[in-house]
Formats: sequence, structure tokens, C-alpha cells
Amino acid sequence: MYRLCSMISHRLARLVISLRPWSFPMTATSVSLGAALAYKAGHGDALRYLLVLAGAVLAHGSANLFNDYFDTKLGVDRPTSPTAIYRPHPIFAGFLSMRGLVVYALALIAAAAAIGLYLALSVSLAILPIMCLGALLMTAYSGLLKLKHVGAGEAVVFAVWGPLMVEGAYCAMSGELSAAAALASLPLGLMVSCVLLANNIRDIGHDAAAGLRTVAVRLGRERSLALYASMLASAYVLTAALVALGVLPLWSLLSIATLPMAARLVRDFMREVPPDADPRTANLAIAYGAMLAASILI
Repeated sequence: MYRLCSMISHRLARLVISLRPWSFPMTATSVSLGAALAYKAGHGDALRYLLVLAGAVLAHGSANLFNDYFDTKLGVDRPTSPTAIYRPHPIFAGFLSMRGLVVYALALIAAAAAIGLYLALSVSLAILPIMCLGALLMTAYSGLLKLKHVGAGEAVVFAVWGPLMVEGAYCAMSGELSAAAALASLPLGLMVSCVLLANNIRDIGHDAAAGLRTVAVRLGRERSLALYASMLASAYVLTAALVALGVLPLWSLLSIATLPMAARLVRDFMREVPPDADPRTANLAIAYGAMLAASILI
């Protein structure tokens, strides 16, 4: 019995690791920002928040699996690829077969769709187009249109983790759409898109050899790093502007306390882009987003 439980536990751990769970806090941050804005507007529901969070995390996990599937199928991901070196790749680590990976991804997206459909029917049908557009962009990212491969990946990440996820969470909590929520999502969207940009700057050599035309490959290392620094700076400038316009409360300026963290990243990356460039940028995005969401609740 002990050996059986140990085997099951080991298998479950592999399934969880295959999803790249360390990336989920970014999704939780975007959902929490939308929920915080809805709560401030008088729409608080803990159970609904948990449903939105679960649906978003399931969709994110499915997108990660499909990304690994298509990149492996197209020959972009190999056992010697940077992404397969710094983290366990579900295919190359032997966690899943190609077929098993697809089945797993489809099961997750089906569960996410079921949650989304329930919320749409019980709260607001306005959730449906947001959900469908998000699913379309995630599918097109590395699958149907290969947007990731032609330099549009950062734009997709900005749209999904910015306006779509924050507005979707707000709508699911309140039953309404909000221009203020969409505007408030913009700085966070920029921060999260910098995570992908950091990843692509690190992988310039590998991606160029694989025939990818990411933003980083197109611009080169120096200009890509300048873009990275500009996007981070723009997020802070935009935060201050939204406070000045009354879209965000004065307390939201507390999120600018993460600026030294951003400055250290830029300084370090200018010297040498590290293997963990994307998780380090993700930590910044999470810290910024968490402080922004918390500031709205004060």
C-alpha cells in the first residue's frame, strides 16, 4: 500500500510540475487585481473569486502544456534547449508522452471552459466573449498562428494577463464591464509581458537558430534590453498617471516601491542575461501586482 501511494504521489507531482506551477502566481495577481476593483465597487464574493481563480489557473496550465507540445512538435524545444535545461520539460523529462500531453491539456481547458460557462450563465454573458478571445489568443500563441514565433508573443501576453484577465475577473465578480478596470490592468499587463521578453532575450541565439522571429531576435540583444527597460519604466509612469487621473487610488503609488527591484534587474541583465531571467522578472511582476491589488483594498 505504501509503495502504491508513493507511486501515485510521484505521478501526481510530475503532472503538477508539467504545468509550470511557478508561473501561476502571475495569473493569481491579475485575477486578484480585477477582484479587488470589483470589491471596491461593492461586489465581493469569496466563492466566485475562487471559481474565477481556478478557471484562470486551469486555462494557464493548459496553455503551458500546448506551448510545450507545439514547440516540441516544431523542433523549437529540444533536450538541449534553454527551456529544457532550467526547468523539467514534460516530454524530455519523461513525464508525459506527446499524446498524453494533449489529453492532459484538453482536460484542463475543458474544466476551465465549464467554470467559465457557469459564471457566464449565472453572472453575466459578457464573460463569454472575454473567455473566447482569451482562449483564441492562447491557442494562436504557439499553435494555430504561431504568434510567439513571429514577434507577437509579448502582445498576446499583455492582452491576456492585462485587460482580458483583469476585466474578466471584474465582470465575473460584478456582472458588469468596467473601463476603469481595463485601464488599471495596463501597467500589470506590461509587467507580465516583460517576463516573456526576458525569456526571449535569454534565448536569442537558440530561437534564431530555430528560425523564430521573436521581438528579441528581430531587435538584437542591446535594443531588446532597451525595450525591456522602457516597458518596465512605462508601467511605473502609467501607474502614476492612473493615480493622477483618479482611476487608481493614491495608495496605489505604494506599488512604485518595487522600482528598485526593477532597476536591479535592468542593471544585472545589461551585464549578462541570466538563465533565470524570466522567473526573476516574474517575481517583480507578482510583487508589483500584489501591491497594486492590495492598495485598492485599503
